Amino acid sequence: MKRFLLVLTLFLMPSQVFASGDICSFGEKTLNQTSFELKDFFEDEIKDGTFRVDGRVRNVSPKSSATSLYDVKIDCGNDIIVVVATGSSHVEKLRVGDRESFDCKIYKYIRRFYRASDKVYIKFWCFD
Repeated sequence: MKRFLLVLTLFLMPSQVFASGDICSFGEKTLNQTSFELKDFFEDEIKDGTFRVDGRVRNVSPKSSATSLYDVKIDCGNDIIVVVATGSSHVEKLRVGDRESFDCKIYKYIRRFYRASDKVYIKFWCFD
């Protein structure tokens, strides 16, 4: 009976509780991939996965005046930027340069070149 309850408890726990890894280091693997490789890698390994985001706050902005959601832009420091949509109450107190971490579900990415450079960065979007 105890074993059954343990299995039932594990089965009913939401899957988002467990992070798949650190998107800052995981995403760094994608920097030198071609667009096609990146697309496949994102679809197979990253999309809809829950990852830890850990880095410096680059910007905090409200999503809209009608909601209490904020976009927190996190710079991982390795050409990976993550925009986290969050409703967490402590976000209002964050300042540029603060170190912060979130567990969030990745749903989108874009690959861009720095201005006047051939060096790329990747931006991921997620919600916690």
